[in-house]
Amino acid sequence: MGLLTRVFAPHIVDAVVAEEGRTERRRRSLTARVMAYFAIAMALYSEGSYEDVFS
Repeated sequence: MGLLTRVFAPHIVDAVVAEEGRTERRRRSLTARVMAYFAIAMALYSEGSYEDVFS
């Protein structure tokens, strides 16, 4: 996650999420920002399982 936040700054990810109208309506454990980073990581490490990529 550290590398992804250096490449894709959190404020940029938040802006993209907001632009697409996908911000949270309720408070959740996994925020839209976290899920955006997870989607990017899944694309980069497509050979790994969800658990491997999330860890």
